[in-house]
Amino acid sequence: MSKYKLFVTDVDGVLTDGSITYMHNEDSGISEIKNFNARDGSALKKIMSLGIVVAFISGRNSKCVEYRAAELDIKEVHMGIHDKISVFQDILDRYNIKFEEAVYVGDDRIDIECLNAAGLSCVPADCLHELKNQVDYVCEVPGGRGVISEILRIFGEDFEV
Repeated sequence: MSKYKLFVTDVDGVLTDGSITYMHNEDSGISEIKNFNARDGSALKKIMSLGIVVAFISGRNSKCVEYRAAELDIKEVHMGIHDKISVFQDILDRYNIKFEEAVYVGDDRIDIECLNAAGLSCVPADCLHELKNQVDYVCEVPGGRGVISEILRIFGEDFEV
């Protein structure tokens, strides 16, 4: 059986480079633009194909994130969350999973409690510096440049059934 049953990731700064671009359109007003890495999408699909639940927990609300999650068929999408550990705990409870059976990927102060609680904690190379000494793995790539893909490559055998 797989060592991990839940894979939780922050969005801005992990699945994206953390940039938030706004574009003004005379007809529709302000639009938000985010860039997601295609390899990360493939990696998340692979993780889900192994029977592992994938969840997004983001501090911001974003139609772009909703769209990306729907495109990848990710059902656990939690946005506008400032108490991430409570949402993390709720997901674990609903699926009867323990913290040690969960992976958490984050990049900022708001992720510290979740990173400390997870069985495997990972951060992108360009995360908040103070996180690097508190996690199990620091990726070689920065956010938005294949973080999930790298984690799957490094820890893939732990995800296999």
